[in-house]
Amino acid sequence: MMKYENIAVETNETIATVTLNRPTKKNALSVALRDELRHFIAEDTSALHAVILTGAGDSFCSGMDLSERGGEDVIREMWTLMQAIYDSDVVFIAAVNGIVRGAGLTFVNACDFAIADPNATFGIPETKHGFYGPAALPTTQLAAAKKLVAELALAGDVISAERAALGFLINKVSKPDALLEEAQELAQRVSKMDRATLAIVKRGLNTLPVDAATRDKGIDMALDLNRILFRDRPSGPVNQTGKYKK
Repeated sequence: MMKYENIAVETNETIATVTLNRPTKKNALSVALRDELRHFIAEDTSALHAVILTGAGDSFCSGMDLSERGGEDVIREMWTLMQAIYDSDVVFIAAVNGIVRGAGLTFVNACDFAIADPNATFGIPETKHGFYGPAALPTTQLAAAKKLVAELALAGDVISAERAALGFLINKVSKPDALLEEAQELAQRVSKMDRATLAIVKRGLNTLPVDAATRDKGIDMALDLNRILFRDRPSGPVNQTGKYKK
């Protein structure tokens, strides 16, 4: 087995625990970390039944490493790593601790199961920085609520508002007699975002096929949407992967 520096691997018979091991960087996804994880999946999982993926320190993964070069080629390379998890014969379980943002959420989405610590927090911050989250957003759209839909459609269950919120069918349950007030508060927060960015993100949400077999189309769609958004912004945004360039 390769000697790893940015991930830690512990194997117990047919189960491996892989820890993203850059705690001082909140386990941000550097090139070296991604390369090591890709090598582990390709070379060291043939005898395994399951892999538990977690993070060192107080974070699962804060996203891409902002100190490194970004651009479309980096996004596509990141996508090949997610695809390796999707395509693996091994069952991946995300043991989610602490902060999960952007590309870190993509890891959670790619895993077959996810169990989260009560203090874990999830987010897709790309929209706030003026662009469509090219991996986190489409994969989250495909992953969220799938099991809840199975309850409604396969079991024929009728569910409460609280259960709907837990399954991401709705965003939250309002406090008593505060429904419109809370809807207004949400509208105010949305209204502070850049309108062009909102339009592009909404287009992506309403365009992406929700068939797991076509999830690979998500990366091409995301990059196309960002090209539309940035065609009048030659310098590109300062974002999670640096200046947006082809």
